Amino acid sequence: MAKILDVIQGLAQAAANSYDGAVDEDGNPIEIGLRREDKNMFKRNRSDGFRVRFAGKQMIVTYHCEALLKELHPINQYKNKIEGSYADIVKHLKKEYKRIRKENVSLTALKEADISFQSTSRVRSWVQATKIYNIGNNVDGVEEVGKSSEEKLEDGIKKFLKSGKDPAYFINRYAKISEPMKGLIPFDLYPFQEDALKTFNDHRFCVILKARQLGISTTVAGYICWLMLFHREKNVLIVATKLQTATNLVKKVKSIHRHLPSWLKIAEISINNRTSFELSNGSQVKASSTSGDAGRSEALSLLVVDEAAFVEGMDELWAGLYPTLSTGGRCIALSTPNGVGNWFHKTYIESEEGKNDFTCMKLPWHVHPERDNNWFAKETRNMSKREIAQELECSFNASGDTVISGDDLRRMLELAKEPQHRTGFDRNYWIWEEPVPGAEYLLAADVARGDGSDFSVAQIIRLDTMEQVAEYQGKLTADMFAPILINMAREYNESLLVIENNHDYGVLNRIEEIGYNNLYYSLKSTHEYVDAVAAEARGGVAGFTMSSRTRPLVIAKLEEFTRNKLLTVNSMRTINEVKTFIWYNGRPQGMRGYNDDLVIALAIACWVRDTALTTNQREVEHRKAMLSGISKSSRQMNTKIAGMKGYAPNKQKQSTTMVGTDGRIHDISWIYKG
Repeated sequence: MAKILDVIQGLAQAAANSYDGAVDEDGNPIEIGLRREDKNMFKRNRSDGFRVRFAGKQMIVTYHCEALLKELHPINQYKNKIEGSYADIVKHLKKEYKRIRKENVSLTALKEADISFQSTSRVRSWVQATKIYNIGNNVDGVEEVGKSSEEKLEDGIKKFLKSGKDPAYFINRYAKISEPMKGLIPFDLYPFQEDALKTFNDHRFCVILKARQLGISTTVAGYICWLMLFHREKNVLIVATKLQTATNLVKKVKSIHRHLPSWLKIAEISINNRTSFELSNGSQVKASSTSGDAGRSEALSLLVVDEAAFVEGMDELWAGLYPTLSTGGRCIALSTPNGVGNWFHKTYIESEEGKNDFTCMKLPWHVHPERDNNWFAKETRNMSKREIAQELECSFNASGDTVISGDDLRRMLELAKEPQHRTGFDRNYWIWEEPVPGAEYLLAADVARGDGSDFSVAQIIRLDTMEQVAEYQGKLTADMFAPILINMAREYNESLLVIENNHDYGVLNRIEEIGYNNLYYSLKSTHEYVDAVAAEARGGVAGFTMSSRTRPLVIAKLEEFTRNKLLTVNSMRTINEVKTFIWYNGRPQGMRGYNDDLVIALAIACWVRDTALTTNQREVEHRKAMLSGISKSSRQMNTKIAGMKGYAPNKQKQSTTMVGTDGRIHDISWIYKG
């Protein structure tokens, strides 16, 4: 025999499943309904509805409708229609109760309905009726219910209704989770988890930046279970990089539902497999990997993207799934950080700045009330800085597989500053330091491919301090970019002009046509720096050749200069590119959709400064030392005897000639050049 409380709860849910939009006696909406199964009970009425309430083992049904005035005549005919509507209501309640509880229920009317009506206009009237039914058959406690029992009953109904309105209340009171050491335990929410639930429920789009092991995924599972249980026809899709990750979340939803009290399982399971879970009220949750196309052809009530920062091609995935949310669907994207520049990072930052429809929430490790500094020290004992930043601290810049480390990125950000001047015809020529007389500078340029996807850029570095003093970034033709580079180089004390020559020689050819004497040349075979004369003699080419051999070298040199705090970068344009400059398949490059031209130009400058120029300087010093040794030997061998090899009169000025083994005099002034 069923308990009276169980029967009443079943009838209450049956009523809730019958009509969405019902109102009380005062015309206020009743927020317990989910969906009207049939259209108006009274077909010709403009609107109608009903509500139920309970007193002991009696069910009180209030019916209301708005009717045309002419339909009130004769009154007896109208009463018959009301009684017919009550018959339809009771029939539907019994049918829905049987579907929910898998058993029948008896409802016996005590008397005819009490009907009242009030004219609302010349042509319409508001009609309200009340009818009382006894709840009978196979119900424990058929005797009159005492006051204490009635109080318990009312309390049970209040708890049921509150569970349907408040997911935090539902989870705290009825949800259970599996804990590795303790087994099945009640899911007692921490304050930050309750805040997360409120964020889920109050906002359509949520992006959650979280540390690991905070139980946020389990909180999401509890929210999904609540959504499916108390709402009809909810379609939930869980997406993750790996299908196993998504199915684990579905598994948590099923576990929470399985361990609910039996009376709260108001909807039965109709589909239960590895990737899908569906209830008899039409609500369902599915798991999918990012490689699949699940959800793209159907309307979604809720999209959950787990570990969104690690999803490859999330931009394209979001573009495909967003239309499925157009009918009011929601989205929860949650993840630990994975560097910068990806969809999750962009979405979170734009949410912080109020530039999109997402509501952001940041949950680092210390929001957990049971974690302190001792816990942190123990947890991070064997973790790298990158792992700590990613797994616990919610740091975008220090996480991810960026070429430049998080610590060096933070230092860059601290030293960055606004330029003194933003000049040029397009105001893209930024200057932090005016040319200093006598100082030496290097200008490194990366020329755009010409497809419009990247920029032509230039970096000017002061060689003695290795500080970025000027920068240019723009989309220009070769005819426009070449004179700009020459003017920049001349302005900064005839800088050595280093131009990447990979794409075409349009800029280089134009520079040679205009004429600039301090242009960088290199040998194709060894990439060795040579001057213009040596380049012509030894088959050198103008500019710097970026290849599979030289690219790792220049990037390594940039990383070395940055790590050893030898390079000062002032530009936020450059730093933003450094943030998105990552290792991908063993190759350093900008993230997909991001440029790396400024980074490459800066890396070339570092490599030329520390390798080519240093090597050249060493060669010059070596030549001077060799000449000095030759001259010194000649003077020692000079016996002042006329006609002897090596004879030369004493001179204050160093000789620029020498006598060869063949007795001929050779000009060696070239040795001093460099």
